[in-house]
Amino acid sequence: MRLFSLFVIMLFAFSKIEASPPPDFTMTDTEGVTYNLYDELDKGKPVIIAFFNVSCATCQEGVSTLESIWLENAHQGELGWVWAMENGSASNEQIAEFFETHGGTYKTFRTAGDDSILTEQFGYNINYTPQYYVICNKEMYKTVAYYNVFEVFDNCELQVGITEENSELSINTNGFYITLKNIPNSKNTTINVIDILGRVIARQTLAPSLTEASIPKPNMNGIYIVHIQQDNGSTIAKKVLIK
Repeated sequence: MRLFSLFVIMLFAFSKIEASPPPDFTMTDTEGVTYNLYDELDKGKPVIIAFFNVSCATCQEGVSTLESIWLENAHQGELGWVWAMENGSASNEQIAEFFETHGGTYKTFRTAGDDSILTEQFGYNINYTPQYYVICNKEMYKTVAYYNVFEVFDNCELQVGITEENSELSINTNGFYITLKNIPNSKNTTINVIDILGRVIARQTLAPSLTEASIPKPNMNGIYIVHIQQDNGSTIAKKVLIK
C-alpha cells in the first residue's frame, strides 16, 4: 500500500490549480475572532477566500453566490468557511457597510497593516480584485471564477490531496468509455469522474458483485480524476488522460 498524491498542474481559462500547498496564515476578522487556515482545514472544513475591495464594482457580483454557499453548504462555519479579505485600506465600518449593502454575512477581514497574505513571497500574490480561492485541504488550492466557486466547494469531499492507490485497479481510456477493472468488491461503490474544476461530470454506482465498470468518456480532452468511494470509507483515486 502506498500513498498517491493528486497534484494536477494545468491552467484553464477560469481555473488554476496551484502545485504547492496553500500558504498558511492566522488572521483576526472584523469581529475580533482569530482563525488559522490549517487549523480549520484539519477540522475537515474547506475554505473559500474571496479577495475584494470595497471600491471594486465587479466585487459585488460574487457576493450573492458566496452568501448562498455560506448559508446552505458551509452552514455558517459548521461545515466550512467563506472568508472575505479586503485588500485596500477600508475600515471595519466601511467593510460592514459594503456587505450590508450587497447582502453578505460571511466572515470579513482587513489586510491593511497585515498584508503579507497578499504578497507573492508570503501569500497569494493578489494584485487585482476580485479573486476567489477554494481550499479543500492542505495539499493544493484553486483559483476559480465566482460562478464556479459553488461547484468546486461542493465537491471538496472528493478533492482529496492524498489518497490510497490500489495497484490492482486498471483503467483503460481507449474507445468511447473509461473502463475500470479489478475494482475492490464492496456493498456500495460509487465511481465519480471529476474534471479540473472539481465538478463531477459522471457518476456510477455499482452492484455489490461487480468489480468492473464502463463510464462514457468526457467530451473534452484533458486530465480527469477517477474517484472511487466505498461504504467502508476507503477511497481510490487515479488521474487519467483523455485524448
